[in-house]
Amino acid sequence: MKRYPGLIFKDPDGPGYPSLIEIDWSCKENLTSLPFLRTLAALTKTIRSDDLSPCTGSIYRYWWYSYGWALLEAGFAPGRLLERRARLQALAAVDAQPTDTAVSEYFERWSYEALYNFDLYRTYKTEVGKATSLLARHYQRAFKYSEAEARSLATLAIDIYVRFATGSFPRDSVPETKRVLEIVRQVKGSLQDLRTLADGTPGEEDLRTVLNIALLLQRPPAYIALLVDRVGSLDYGDESALFFALRNHANVRLLLDRGATIDYQNGFGKTALFYAIGFNDHKLVELLLDRGADINHRYTSVSKKHELFDCTYGIKHTARTPLMHSAQHADVAMLELLLRRGANLHDVDGIGYHAAAYALLAERRPNSVHLKSVGLIPPPNLEREIKSSNLWQKCLDESSRRRLKAEALRQFFATCYQPEKVD
Repeated sequence: MKRYPGLIFKDPDGPGYPSLIEIDWSCKENLTSLPFLRTLAALTKTIRSDDLSPCTGSIYRYWWYSYGWALLEAGFAPGRLLERRARLQALAAVDAQPTDTAVSEYFERWSYEALYNFDLYRTYKTEVGKATSLLARHYQRAFKYSEAEARSLATLAIDIYVRFATGSFPRDSVPETKRVLEIVRQVKGSLQDLRTLADGTPGEEDLRTVLNIALLLQRPPAYIALLVDRVGSLDYGDESALFFALRNHANVRLLLDRGATIDYQNGFGKTALFYAIGFNDHKLVELLLDRGADINHRYTSVSKKHELFDCTYGIKHTARTPLMHSAQHADVAMLELLLRRGANLHDVDGIGYHAAAYALLAERRPNSVHLKSVGLIPPPNLEREIKSSNLWQKCLDESSRRRLKAEALRQFFATCYQPEKVD
């Protein structure tokens, strides 16, 4: 691949999927092998969010194959990225591929659909900036490009990640995307700009969109109050206005004072309290509990989840509680707070796991130690099972990253997966 890039990479989609040609995906030149790009790759996978194998088919595997091939080419032959860009531009000219602007705008619009999206988008954009600079330096060192050439090629290579994260979207969504981004522009303006926007937005659904965006952007209470007065009920959508406000305590108080339901839950049963715990925001958790949040609220039950949302959410551990969520995502101080406020220590989820098992799943040793100290001790067989499962997943992720097959895969697992050595 290094010696004959023009021959190997002449087909932009690779040798086809499935292919009889053996490809060494684990070679050090592949972008997936560069340590400084792994965080970006993990975030891309999270945003793409289509890796639930029971819910996908062969087209899913083809997309991932094409993505991997593009990263392989960008690692071995970055000069060919100019040809790849030219092909994308030609396709965009005949509406067969979205333009760069359309991709960027759709991605930004996606970020305003939920607080989870918004936080993830900002993290991703920051990582894109870091990764582009580091890849440019790599191209300078490895391929002797000038600083300007390396930066330009690195930008094109990182665009492979961005386009894959964004995924496909219908062309007829472009006008709506532009409308939402225009709302964003006006929400960022003055209070008078916002009043003008609200006066010209007659539909309740549109006013809710304006309010959600204003909450995500943490606009001042006067801005939020103006919109709340126009919206009516604050309990709407898969995640209500309260969810969008969680990064700003003042706005949370304002919404609760105006009647927002504190235990409003999304499609799989998650409430604002779970998010606050996931942020490890002790003050916000205290605020929500003081206002009456249910400290023992559960995710949707197993039977209901399987009936309604099996492939929509991909939730394996249904009926989880805030204490379980804390054991997996927060610190010891959060566990202490919840237990002090009345969390049920011995509750189990839909498959029989309690909070100590969640701490083991997340490999949060301090949480495991604390929960054992207060009497929550997982059975020895369950502890071994979870630790073994964690090790298996790490080995599987690494073998997938390297795309190992056949004998190479067998040898790798023989050395990587040794559950008998798990402490």
